[in-house]
Amino acid sequence: MKRINVVGKLAAVALLLVSSVSHAEVIKFNFTAHGTAIDYNQGGPAGFPSTGAGAYLPLSSTIAGSFFYDTALQAVFPGSNTNGYYSTTGIGVSLSSSAGYHFANNVTTEFGQPSVQVYDSNPDDQVVVSAGQTDSYGASHDVTLTLTGKNGNVLTQALMPTSLSINDFSGALLIHWQDNAGKEFNYRADLDSLALAPAAAVPEPETYAMLLAGLALVGVAGRRKQRQAPKFDA
Repeated sequence: MKRINVVGKLAAVALLLVSSVSHAEVIKFNFTAHGTAIDYNQGGPAGFPSTGAGAYLPLSSTIAGSFFYDTALQAVFPGSNTNGYYSTTGIGVSLSSSAGYHFANNVTTEFGQPSVQVYDSNPDDQVVVSAGQTDSYGASHDVTLTLTGKNGNVLTQALMPTSLSINDFSGALLIHWQDNAGKEFNYRADLDSLALAPAAAVPEPETYAMLLAGLALVGVAGRRKQRQAPKFDA
C-alpha cells in the first residue's frame, strides 16, 4: 500500500510539473557575409604573426556564422527607445571563415560578455549583436554584427525580436583582433544572408515531465493489477 501511495504521489507531482513548467524560447539565426575592407593600426600585414587573425581572414574570405539569444532576457538599461540585454548563457555567437578563422565567444567579463542591443528608434531600427573571445595566444577577438532596418521602423517595440530577415535588415559585420603588444586588425564584411535556423529537436521540460507522469501512472496501474489478481492455493 505504501508503494502505491508513493507512486501515486510521484504521478501527482509529475502532472503538476506538466501544468506549471515554463521555459524561455531560445532562437538561433544563421548568416553569411563577404569581406569588404581590412585595416591595421600598426605595420600592416607584414607586422602580424602567423597566429594572428589576419592570416585567416583575407579580404577574399567569406564568413558563415550564427547567433542565438533567449527571447525572455530582461533589459539591463531599459530606456524609451533602447533596451540592452546581457547574459553569459542566454546569448551566443560563433562564426568561421573560408580561410580557416574560427570564433566562439568565451568572454564573460562585464564588458566582454555576449550582448544584444535593440534600438526601436527613428529613422532606422537596429539590432546589434556582440561577443568576445580570448585565444590561446592571449589575443582578444571582438565580433559585432549590426543589423539596420531597410525600411525605417521594422521593429514594433524595443524587445528581443523573434524574427530577423535579410529582406528587412542590412547587416555589417566587424571582427576586431588585438594582441598583447597592441597590434590591431579589423575585418569588415557585409551580410549576404540572414535567416532563422530550423528548431532543433531537443526535448523540452514539458516532455520530460510528461514522461515522468506516464511512468508513474504505469507504475500505479501495475501495482493495482498485481494487488487485484486472484490467488489460487496449491
